[in-house]
Amino acid sequence: MEFSTQEWATANEAVREVHAISRRVEKEEHERTMADLGRKHKTEIERLRHEHEARIAELRSEYEHKEAVLLDRVMEDLDTVSASSKMQMARYAEEAAKLRTEVTELKAQNQQLTTLLKDWSSERAAQAAEQAVESLLGYVKRLQRFINALSGARASTAELLLSKLGEIQEGINAKVTVENASTHFNRLSEEIRKLQSGVAGMTLPG
Repeated sequence: MEFSTQEWATANEAVREVHAISRRVEKEEHERTMADLGRKHKTEIERLRHEHEARIAELRSEYEHKEAVLLDRVMEDLDTVSASSKMQMARYAEEAAKLRTEVTELKAQNQQLTTLLKDWSSERAAQAAEQAVESLLGYVKRLQRFINALSGARASTAELLLSKLGEIQEGINAKVTVENASTHFNRLSEEIRKLQSGVAGMTLPG
């Protein structure tokens, strides 16, 4: 059975239409597939973006909390150090005032000793010398501890005072007799005056 030219033309046209329909269907299917993938990708991207934003907010909140806690601790430490420093400075100032008062008292005691030595009596002079040595030794020891505690004092002032204390202690340790009492205590009196000037000029830390 043979087909006519018209029939062949009709058949070819039908084949072309089928191919065109097939391509159109494939194209539409591809477009739908790509659209679905696009929607899925967009949804996934949105999900990931929200997750990252939530995590960033969480980390920021955690950081701000830790920063606030650390700042509070630092402020507490500063307050503690400040309070402790103020108390320590108050103790230093109180001790310095006591020492200055004691210097004045020692000067008065040495003046009394000088008066006694002028009206010479061996027994009275010896007793006065012994009392003066005990008072002066106690003062020197307290002043020594005070200077060592003053970490903020000027180094040159502290060294000078410590040097003078060493000289005075040597003088105190020397044997005091009735014969050398006058000379001995005149020298000690002069050293005490120097110490008084040093203590008065000392710069307290703070």
